[in-house]
Amino acid sequence: MNCYMNFSKEELSCRGVDCCGNIDGTTQELRNTLEVIRYLGGDEAVYSSSAYRCPKHNNKVGSKHTSFHVKGLAIDVTSIGKYKADTKEGAEYIQAILEKAGMWTYIGKGFVHGDLRDRQKR
Repeated sequence: MNCYMNFSKEELSCRGVDCCGNIDGTTQELRNTLEVIRYLGGDEAVYSSSAYRCPKHNNKVGSKHTSFHVKGLAIDVTSIGKYKADTKEGAEYIQAILEKAGMWTYIGKGFVHGDLRDRQKR
C-alpha cells in the first residue's frame, strides 16, 4: 500500500512549533489503518488534530512520554465526513469506526483518540 494514499504527509506529521521541523513518524501500520477507517467511513474524508508528535511537542502538550502519538501509533480524529467529534452523535460514530478498524479509543473534547496498542495488555 502506498505510504500516503488518502492522507498527506503534512496531515500526519508533528504539528509542534520550534521542535522537530514537522517530521512524520507515523508507522506504516497506522497509515494502513487510516485507509481502513476511510473505507469504513464510506470513503469520506478523515480529519485529525494530531497524529505523530515528536517527544518535545508531546511534552509541551502535557502528554506522557509513553504516548502512542510519540510511537507513531495514534491519531486524534476530529471528523469523518459529516460526523464531527464535537457532537455526541459524531463522536460516537467516529469511535465506532475506529474500533471497527481495530483501534483502542476514547472520546476527548472535540476529538476521538485512537491507537494501536495491544488490547490484551490493557
